[in-house]
Amino acid sequence: MKYGLWLAVWLNDFVRPVAKPKTFAAYSGMVKNHISPRLGGMEAEEVDAPAVQAFISQMSANGNANTGKPLSPATVGLAITVIKLSLGCARSAGIVRGDALGGVIRPKVRSKKVDCFTPREQRLIERAVLSGGRPAHMGVVFCLYTGLRIGELLALTWADIDFSARRLYVGRTCRDGYSDGYVRQTNSPKTPSSERCIPLSGSICALLKGMKKVSRSEYVISHGARPVPVRSYQRTFERLLVRLGIPRRGFHALRHTFATRAAESGMDAAVLAELLGHSSPVITLGRYVHPSESHKIKCMNRLAEGISTTPP
Repeated sequence: MKYGLWLAVWLNDFVRPVAKPKTFAAYSGMVKNHISPRLGGMEAEEVDAPAVQAFISQMSANGNANTGKPLSPATVGLAITVIKLSLGCARSAGIVRGDALGGVIRPKVRSKKVDCFTPREQRLIERAVLSGGRPAHMGVVFCLYTGLRIGELLALTWADIDFSARRLYVGRTCRDGYSDGYVRQTNSPKTPSSERCIPLSGSICALLKGMKKVSRSEYVISHGARPVPVRSYQRTFERLLVRLGIPRRGFHALRHTFATRAAESGMDAAVLAELLGHSSPVITLGRYVHPSESHKIKCMNRLAEGISTTPP
């Protein structure tokens, strides 16, 4: 069987029924744009380690068809994942024999550094949103004090908020999709640990109650009665930063800022990991906490408080 034909069967019969739409879209795009044009004409049995290594070397050198520039290590890594999964399934189905990809070398992927906002920048953002009089923009402040991801924020409904207990339940996330036009795709959270309850402060509850009084939608963040697309809300946030003269950062920086302020306030790492929906505090401390220089200085001074400066 040609590998291209098997990839189509694999995607439709083995991936689509069990994968989240975002994962299926990523795998399908990788097959359509990169794998099938280069390897699809080979017999599935011929797709071995040398063929795959040559393919990913080409991707790493000049894999972008539009610019001729290298593709990122993350993109190349996704290609390897798709090839290995598809051939592993082919082996289980008896279409290929053995595992010929054991020697394939993955490119090293460096995690992207996401900066958080400084305390001054955070105050500017909060002041601008709270004085702006636009309820939909309140989601920015909401994320600063809950650590929600943008998809979790925009999927949040009023039914997910228990005002008497002062907590919210994160049970869904959303993303933008396109199929004959815009389609809002709502799914379960990113990981099992992302499904969680988050306690709310009195001030955030008061803010939400004010928003609910004027809301015409089941969604906490809405344009009138309509839910807000993810990309639209990202652009709203980008325009806010430009207006305030704050260097551009992605919406995810709000989540990093929440984690950093929480850690600086003394919040236990295990508690913070649960609030963020992480499976381990190691992920939280390694990726999301970025102590400010002023906080580092305070910590160092606190450590040295007991040292006598009087000569013996």
